[in-house]
Amino acid sequence: MVLRRREAFFSEEKMGSLPKAVFDEVFSFADVVLVEADGSKRMPLKMPRQDEPVLPEECDFLVTVAGLSALEQPWEQACHSFALVSSMFSGKTVTEGDIFPILQAGYGTLWDKIQGCVFLNQADVVGWDRAERIAADFSVPCLWGSLRQKQYHRKEGDSHERSI
Repeated sequence: MVLRRREAFFSEEKMGSLPKAVFDEVFSFADVVLVEADGSKRMPLKMPRQDEPVLPEECDFLVTVAGLSALEQPWEQACHSFALVSSMFSGKTVTEGDIFPILQAGYGTLWDKIQGCVFLNQADVVGWDRAERIAADFSVPCLWGSLRQKQYHRKEGDSHERSI
């Protein structure tokens, strides 16, 4: 089950936030509740506003997801809300060295507060070795993989393929 936190409860396209009482009831019965807290308008990267992401207080594990298809793409086409941090980046396109700083700027304070990891998706698009080089920049647990191919690798000394 994926619950979106910031949209209206029902729409033609997706389900939005549940009323608090309903969320609390779902949470009490579930072993795992997956909440998409910060959509990126289908862009591979996002720079959240100061009031984002909106996480339920019960959140005890945060997965920060970035799409590696952003590489070599113009910032405005690859990063939702890029204008918030455009002064941090001098290049016109996203480079390998930009992935960690943009995620750190957007989610670093949460990484200090909530246990979690970073998942670099679309490694199959840019190459597994390239994804591994980018993952090496992260000081938090970082995985890279392909949701489409249902496999991933871990940075922490274990680079064996795993099924998702």
